[in-house]
Amino acid sequence: MRMDQALLVLGELSKQYAGKVIIDLEKHKNPIGVYIVNQHWRDALEMICRRNGLTMVEEADFIRLTSAGPTMVSESQMRPACRTANRLRHWKARMSGSRRSS
Repeated sequence: MRMDQALLVLGELSKQYAGKVIIDLEKHKNPIGVYIVNQHWRDALEMICRRNGLTMVEEADFIRLTSAGPTMVSESQMRPACRTANRLRHWKARMSGSRRSS
């Protein structure tokens, strides 16, 4: 399934159950890259974000997806699963850098 198709479905569930729209300003159309069966919509969205290097920023009325590259989003604004994935990425980067310098 393509990202835009998955976000359309998840966006409807998000509106219905959380009252928030999902915004993907980059209009991703790549495959989601994960198999999702019988999952809560928010868990599915977090899984898709992790797999595709995206960060969820949750505001009062919407959830914005951004590339996990350099960003102005504070860690406290991220969902817990995305915070954990973000910390893991930073840890792996530090570890790979320390191996190269030894």
